[in-house]
Amino acid sequence: PLTSEQDEVTRVINEIRLLQQNNIPWQDILVIHASREETSHITARLNKAFGPKTAVDPGRDDPHNQIRVCSLNAATGLESPIVFLMGIHDLYEMEQSIRLSEEERGELVRDNTRKLYMACTRAGQRLVITYVGPLPDILSQQCPN
Repeated sequence: PLTSEQDEVTRVINEIRLLQQNNIPWQDILVIHASREETSHITARLNKAFGPKTAVDPGRDDPHNQIRVCSLNAATGLESPIVFLMGIHDLYEMEQSIRLSEEERGELVRDNTRKLYMACTRAGQRLVITYVGPLPDILSQQCPN
């Protein structure tokens, strides 16, 4: 768990820096975020950290040895040896909204679970999941610290 969304991006950048030191090609890295709005921010931060055009949105550009950054909804069909899954806290917070009826909440949980499963299966060798804030009880029971 991380303290802020900025910390989340910084952590992923640091993890990618370690991969780079181990000569992992950029094309072997896929970053998936739960929110479409955050993907351009993450792409900009990656390009600032590693150089222009290091990271691209595969829906807009045809990647050539570049880190791919996309939203959860756009990840279908993509695969990569290494996947970073970010922004999961956004999904959980949406599910906890007091404005949802129990039926709507159940449907949202089912949809989010399907999306997360799909995102997790994009990783061929390594999956890194980040979470901002304290882990919800349901996750902390499943994830040892």
